[in-house]
Formats: sequence, C-alpha cells, structure tokens
Amino acid sequence: MSEKSTVRLKKNPFNLLFATLKKENSDKSLSADERKKELLALVLHYSIVFVPTIILCTVLLFIFPTELSISDFFSEHRKTIPLFAKFMRFYTNWGNWLFYIYFLIILILSFKGKDRKKKRKLFFAYLITQLLISLLLIFLLKAGLGRARPSTGMSGFHFFSLNPAYHSMPSGHTTEIATVSSGLATYYRKISFSILLGIVVLLMAFSRIYLSWHHPTDVLVSLFIAFFAALFMNYLAGRYKS
Repeated sequence: MSEKSTVRLKKNPFNLLFATLKKENSDKSLSADERKKELLALVLHYSIVFVPTIILCTVLLFIFPTELSISDFFSEHRKTIPLFAKFMRFYTNWGNWLFYIYFLIILILSFKGKDRKKKRKLFFAYLITQLLISLLLIFLLKAGLGRARPSTGMSGFHFFSLNPAYHSMPSGHTTEIATVSSGLATYYRKISFSILLGIVVLLMAFSRIYLSWHHPTDVLVSLFIAFFAALFMNYLAGRYKS
C-alpha cells in the first residue's frame, strides 16, 4: 500500500472505522497497533463529549416514573427560580451561535494565512453537514415521527405531522450542537477542548429538557444521529489528526 493511501486512511474516520471493524491485513492498511491507537483516540474524544449528556438522561429516566413527569417537575421549577429559567432560555436560543461565529472566523481565515485550504474544507464540511443532517434529515424525522412535545402534556406519536407541537423527536438543537462539538473534538483531539465541548453539549441538552421542549429519549436519539453526522463532517473535512 502506498504512503499516500496510508495517510488517507489515517485521516478519514470512515476509512479508519471500516478498516478496524474489518481487521484488514497490515500490508493493506495501518498496522494493528496503529489501528488500535487511532480507534481508542476516537472513542476517547467521543466519550468525553457524549457521556455527560448520556448520564444526565439516564439519571432522569431512572428517577422519574415517566418522561411527562420530568416535564412537570421542571415546569414547577421554572416558576420557583425564574432567573435560572431565563438563563436556560438564553442558552437554548443562542448556544449554537457560538459555532456559527467560530466557523465564520474559520471562513475568514481561509482566505489568508496558513492552512487556507484545510480551513476552507473544514468550513464547507460543517456547512454541508448542517444542511443535510441538522436541517433536512432532522426535519424529516421530526415530521415523520410526529412525537408530541412534553410541553403539550401529551404522549405518543402522530406520524407525518407538520405541526411543530409534534416535532419532539429528535432534538434539532441537541443534534446540531452535538454534531459540531463531537466533530471538532475528534478533529483536533485536545482533551481540554473536548471537555469544554462536552459541557457545551450537556448544557444544550439539559436546556431542551428543562424547558419542556424535548424528552430525554429525544436527546439520546439526537446523540446517536450526531455520532454518525460528526464522522461524515470529518470525512468531508479530509483531516483526522493522530
């Protein structure tokens, strides 16, 4: 296998994952030790970003008898501490803007300075992923499943609904922020940066549950989608640091 092909394998998360699962021979891919090292790094940074939110949702589902009872509890809490509720509303509305600004800066920097081509590829990888996953796919799932939002006080699914009141699953806000956060975490692979991104995702997920816009299971489905969306984003970006 050529050196160029080996580098391409190391940089593309899809190729890395497939090569690991298929256990290809070392003469056709990375060595066994290199594959193990790369996969462990992938798992580590995904875990840092996703596990705190998974723990949150699991605890809530364990403590409360039903998901609607979670919504009822937080509804009363919002009345008790309105200042905290105000902060949650602010974050849920503006949290994703942190990344809009970040990628706008990436786009501006892609016209000058070092690594212009890489910055431009990262920006367009983000843009394409947002359009295909966070907008198109999420809308189709929301409308197709038609799950009632907890704020309606109802449960169940009303399939193929265009009514926003039945667009609970999955959480678009959580999918968007989890996709970009996990994508950047596995792209840069800096522990401190990944921890920060994990907190960002956790706050967004909690805000959606706290404000009765989504159930914990909606958030868990969002994380599942974000996992693959982040792989797709990094695949388009064409860079995957070891």
